[in-house]
Amino acid sequence: MDEAKKKLLLVDDCEVTLLVEKVLLESRGYEVQTVSELSAFEDAVAAFQPDVVLTDIQMPEASGVELCRRLKQTSRQLPVVLVSSMDEVELHALAQQAGADGSISKAEGMEALGEKMDALVRMLWMMG
Repeated sequence: MDEAKKKLLLVDDCEVTLLVEKVLLESRGYEVQTVSELSAFEDAVAAFQPDVVLTDIQMPEASGVELCRRLKQTSRQLPVVLVSSMDEVELHALAQQAGADGSISKAEGMEALGEKMDALVRMLWMMG
């Protein structure tokens, strides 16, 4: 990216998924921090001050939808993107209901995830 590195906070209960996504997104020029336990989420947001939060939907402590809603109550300006392997149309509808700023389906594979993340980040910064 031509600007300073955008900071992404990835939230997922699966450590392997976090590692794969972190490596992929760092290779695309992002600064990435991960959180696997929701109890550490608020501290990570405060300390890391991400530009975007990407959260998985299905997690044991709370869903990504619940996390998005909570975050939007306290910080409407921090973009939240829901990430899931569910169908894109269903995921998009769920993201709109949750107040998320976008959604990315993992169903198309990791390279598509990186490309969609690039496009979404560009769109969010053009709007903001």
